[in-house]
Amino acid sequence: MPNQYEKLVKQQAHLKQKIEQADFRLRQSKYFENTKKRKERTRLLIQKGALLDKYFEI
Repeated sequence: MPNQYEKLVKQQAHLKQKIEQADFRLRQSKYFENTKKRKERTRLLIQKGALLDKYFEI
């Protein structure tokens, strides 16, 4: 009986580790996605600014 208990405890620890790894990957992918969106917004703002400078150049 104790052998089965130890096996379940090890299995529980292993599953917790898998959950933590999956959670980390999810947070990491969200971070990269947000970074990508932010870079795209910045690029568009720079392009708009360059167009406005050219348009209003005297």
